[in-house]
Amino acid sequence: MKKHYWALVAGVVAVAFAAIFIKKAEAPSIVIAAYRLAIAAVIIAPIALVKARKELKKLALKEYLLATCAGGFLALHFALWIASLRYTSVTSSVVLVTASPVFVAVASYLLFREKITRRILS
Repeated sequence: MKKHYWALVAGVVAVAFAAIFIKKAEAPSIVIAAYRLAIAAVIIAPIALVKARKELKKLALKEYLLATCAGGFLALHFALWIASLRYTSVTSSVVLVTASPVFVAVASYLLFREKITRRILS
């Protein structure tokens, strides 16, 4: 249990300082995003292959394609977010990124007439 706690603490610290380190980096945004995702993949892929091999084998082609599409959107998110750090402060960028659930809720209401429930607000 304790090692899981420390892994969680390390992850939170890494995420908390990411924007600051990215702002200080001189590499192009797309390179930073690619390295960030590649490093995560190198860490997570072996664990997934060991712990979830059976589940991965059961996935259909459509599910692999959806996962690849989701990964592409995650890569686009990181590339654009990292690029935003060149044009604004770390504070402004982080506030906008972490406020995205608010934007999604408002857009869902305006575009699809989905109700904003108490559960969504919590």
